[in-house]
Amino acid sequence: MLIIKQTRNLSDESVAERWYENPDHQDFCGETFFQWEFPCHPAGLVYFSRRIGEKGVEKILQISIDLHRAKAKEREILVDTMVQEKNITFPTDTKLYKQIVDRCVAIAHKEGEMLRQSCRRTAEALVLAQRFRNLPKNYRKARRAARKLKTIAGRLRWDVTRKLPSARFSTFFAEFAIFDQLLSQQRKSSNKVYSLHEPPVYCVGKGKKHKRYEFGAKASVAVRKDGNIIVGAVSHPKNEHDCKTVTSVIEQVTVLRNLCPYVTICDRGYRAKSRAPVIQESLFQNRQVRKLPPINGRR
Repeated sequence: MLIIKQTRNLSDESVAERWYENPDHQDFCGETFFQWEFPCHPAGLVYFSRRIGEKGVEKILQISIDLHRAKAKEREILVDTMVQEKNITFPTDTKLYKQIVDRCVAIAHKEGEMLRQSCRRTAEALVLAQRFRNLPKNYRKARRAARKLKTIAGRLRWDVTRKLPSARFSTFFAEFAIFDQLLSQQRKSSNKVYSLHEPPVYCVGKGKKHKRYEFGAKASVAVRKDGNIIVGAVSHPKNEHDCKTVTSVIEQVTVLRNLCPYVTICDRGYRAKSRAPVIQESLFQNRQVRKLPPINGRR
């Protein structure tokens, strides 16, 4: 079901509904008779993904590679990078301040503490003031609303911290640390927080004309040259240059296929100062090619 979800770009609820309606999906998942019940709760896919982790996902990818047998063990592979986009939109800071307000109120309610003010209705009105903030007549009003919302978020964070006992505060220490980093960051700060539920998300500038910046994580995908069989997929925790991501992709492809590619074909975005990085010789094990060829207009 995880493979169907990623292939069709579906949500957890949608993939469960399609599995219930489509006999082909049930046959793909190993069922011998048509089932009239949902296979699992949609939230179970999230918990399952967390349990298997990165190693488990690599095993699933390795099984899909082994199904293609000799077709997946081609000497030349294509490698490219993309951005795994997250549900993050502008203005990022204002929306995160509103989430801090909601989260602080929820923590206080869960722990049975009474706040001086919840400011929920005020925060909702301040978020509505951010609409059409790029218009000249609304810009000053939106800026004042954003500053006030940030002040409310910091005040609620201080109020909850003050009233929680030390034993209970340790439970939410990591979450409050993210709140502090978000409230203290500036426009040009490095390692900014763009999401509370996924703090490792960062901003990537891909140079696209219709979309200057994308919020997510950079990922590299490797496919065989004469087909669309995916033989490697790596997610990068930092926004590194494309030429620095080739090594990790080739290492994973070598482990999954038990065969190191002879030639890696990339686009011009992988060029460094003069040529692509040299790959470790231990990966190739007496192969004919011991480093990537110079990258020109075609390779």
